Amino acid sequence: MYLTGECIHLLLHKIFEYFESQIMGPRAKTTMRLMSKEMPSQSLVANHKASIFCAVCGDTALGKHYGVNACNGCKGFFRRSIWKNRTYACRYQGKCGVAKEQRNACRACRLTTCLSVGMNPRAVQGDTSDSASTSSSPHMVSYDSKIYTKEAECQTELSTISSHPTSPTNLPFASSASASASPCSSISTVHSHCVATTLPPNPSLPKYDHLLMTLTRIFERCDENSPEPQPNTYCFEYAFYNPHCICNRTKLTPTGQRVATLPEVLQDFRRIFVLFTDVLSILPEFSRLDASDRMVLAKSRFSFFYWWLTCCWTAKAGCPGVCYANGSYHPIDKQLQAFPDVKGVTELSVETVSKPLANIHITDAEILIGSVFAIFYEFPLPPRMSYASSHMLSEARDHYTQCMITVSPYAHSEVKSASRLAEISLIFSSITNLKYLTSDNIELSDVLHVMEVDQLFSDAFDVHRPID
Repeated sequence: MYLTGECIHLLLHKIFEYFESQIMGPRAKTTMRLMSKEMPSQSLVANHKASIFCAVCGDTALGKHYGVNACNGCKGFFRRSIWKNRTYACRYQGKCGVAKEQRNACRACRLTTCLSVGMNPRAVQGDTSDSASTSSSPHMVSYDSKIYTKEAECQTELSTISSHPTSPTNLPFASSASASASPCSSISTVHSHCVATTLPPNPSLPKYDHLLMTLTRIFERCDENSPEPQPNTYCFEYAFYNPHCICNRTKLTPTGQRVATLPEVLQDFRRIFVLFTDVLSILPEFSRLDASDRMVLAKSRFSFFYWWLTCCWTAKAGCPGVCYANGSYHPIDKQLQAFPDVKGVTELSVETVSKPLANIHITDAEILIGSVFAIFYEFPLPPRMSYASSHMLSEARDHYTQCMITVSPYAHSEVKSASRLAEISLIFSSITNLKYLTSDNIELSDVLHVMEVDQLFSDAFDVHRPID
């Protein structure tokens, strides 16, 4: 019997929802419906039950608090908000991503997420940890259901809101995209009106001409008259040092002109993986790491590199989905998807990353330097790194942060360039969310044999595979 793409998606969604309810409890059903707020769940296999993540921000959780798995930070935030009966408001229509790197950026969306994933306000009433400071009746919270809804107002106290987010004019998206507000359109509204389609010249660019020229050559490199390597399974380390075994360096054509087939989805992954190895090979900071730390860094940062490029290409192409390097795109429309996107990562990437990038009119120079910045971005820190390597990565992070400021179209203004870097950093926090949801998508496809996931694909996206 032949099943359409839509039927496969619905089947996978129902199966995954059932698995989540059996493993994580009733609260997981609520979490599954909130794709835009969801962080990594427990693995489908028993071997990974020990890895518990906060349902609010994705940080490590030590156990359940107020009904759901939550970290101490979100536990304390929720308790204080309920005890003190706080009301917040979000500047960006309640669409801010809540990840551990910037969970304090929007208190409104954080509280909304706490309630959405199932944190129970009534459970706070029996918590006596703050009773010494909040025992008097004026501080007791009223559990009015009108206050604690999914539509709760958000971000900073209402009295502190004195400005409005950027209103970009020429979004390279369809009308539906331009009508919706960006969740991260601006971190500072002081100079938001300065973002325009026509950008001023950058007088300090020559300082980083060499890096830009080198990256440009890497992105334009093509393997001519080379036979296509035969499909095979390789571990991450072997593939990293032998990229010619993965795929040829075809011309990058991120135009998003056609809907991607499953072979094109996999070919795009392989092509960006080869590009990833080429970029890392020219970075002196990477070559100074010892061999084991190089692999730890490479494995932990590929997903950020991948999503940065595809989302930048999507912002430039304006296609209704994730733009690939081979001229195709993975559509938001689930009926057209070759790869079942149970977690809704495609739409989430467009809403939380690509549209904000389009809003700030990301430049080609920023895309190139940003591909390196994504590798050394601060969060999450690579695990199991030596002290010497961590110190070198910290210095590299500072260096490429300065590179991002220098190639900014507003490099002549310290305040404007810093504000722009802050906007881009918020966007990177949204990529953290995509990383975890992508891993869940691939893991589910592997378990249900929708797609054969080889070791390289699994390692690159940090997929926890069941032990045979």
